[in-house]
Order: sequence, then structure tokens, then C-alpha cells
Amino acid sequence: MKKVKAVVEYEIVIDQWSEEDPDYRTPPNWKEIVEEYLKDSDPVFHNTDFFSAFSRARILSFEEIN
Repeated sequence: MKKVKAVVEYEIVIDQWSEEDPDYRTPPNWKEIVEEYLKDSDPVFHNTDFFSAFSRARILSFEEIN
């Protein structure tokens, strides 16, 4: 097994749960949601009470580590 250290770029999308909601929009506290999202050990999909976030990751570079 090889271990690598990677630099990853995430594209994070934050939405409200329901498009039918009249307030359907990007939340004003989107920076806090991103911070919580990145604390997740597997930040592919993250839910809060009212918003969901998902990401697409792209590896920019990597190197083998011992």
C-alpha cells in the first residue's frame, strides 16, 4: 500500500432543501456552512437542518509519503 499527500481543490455547492420553498437561495451564512463541511472526515455530501452541500474534488498535485 502506498500513502500519498495530495493537494485537493473542492467545488462546493450549497442549496436549501426544497426548491418549492419561497426563500430558496444561497444561505447568508454560507461561509460557516463551508467551514463545518470541511470539518467532515469525508466531505462529499454534508447535511444541516436546512441546507445541503456537495462537492466535486479535483487532485491538483500529490507526492508519495512514508
